[in-house]
Amino acid sequence: MPLRNAMPAPDLPFTLGSSATRARRGLLSMATTLLLGLSGAAFSADPATPSATTKPTQGPAATIKRSTPDVDYIDPAFYKSINVSQTVRANDTVYFSGIVAAIGNGEVVAKGDAAGQIRSVLRTLDRLLAEEGMSFANLVSTTVYAADIDAISAQLAIFAEAFEGHPPTMTLIEVKRLTSPDYLLELVAVAAL
Repeated sequence: MPLRNAMPAPDLPFTLGSSATRARRGLLSMATTLLLGLSGAAFSADPATPSATTKPTQGPAATIKRSTPDVDYIDPAFYKSINVSQTVRANDTVYFSGIVAAIGNGEVVAKGDAAGQIRSVLRTLDRLLAEEGMSFANLVSTTVYAADIDAISAQLAIFAEAFEGHPPTMTLIEVKRLTSPDYLLELVAVAAL
C-alpha cells in the first residue's frame, strides 16, 4: 500500500520515483515544518513571499558567581593560574569542576586505594557544597570519570551511603587516564537550591 503525504509536495528539480522516496520526502517536509515552527520562524508557501523572521527573545540575565574557596583541597592559586573556577553559581544552580583525591599542589590522597579516594573526593565535595550553603541533598547530577572502573564500581556503596535519602543522577565513565596516573577517579557535580 503506497504511503500518502499529508502535506502538498513542493516542486522539486528532480523526479522522485518510488513510494518510499515520496514517503521520505513527506517526512522531511513535515520535519522541516516542525523545526521551523518550533524555532519561531515564520515561512510562506508562496515562493514570491519572503520568509518572515522573528527576533530572538532574551530572558533575564543570569546572576553568575565564580569562586575557588580554600577547603583543604588543591591550592586555589592553581585554579587562578589556569583561569578556572572550582565552583560557578548561575542563579540557583552550582556547577563544580572535577574533583580528584588531592591536596595542596595536587598531591594524591589514598594512592592506590579506591575507597579512600572516593571518600576524599566526597569530603571535598561536601566542603564545597557547604561553602555554597548546600549539602548532598542539593545534588542534582554527578559524573564520575574512572581510570579503573572495576575498582570504583566495587566501591559504589560509599556513594550510596553519602547520597542516601537524596540520590542524584550518576554517570560512571571509564577513561584512559586522568591528569595523574595515581588518580583513580574524578567527580564532576551539579547542585541546585
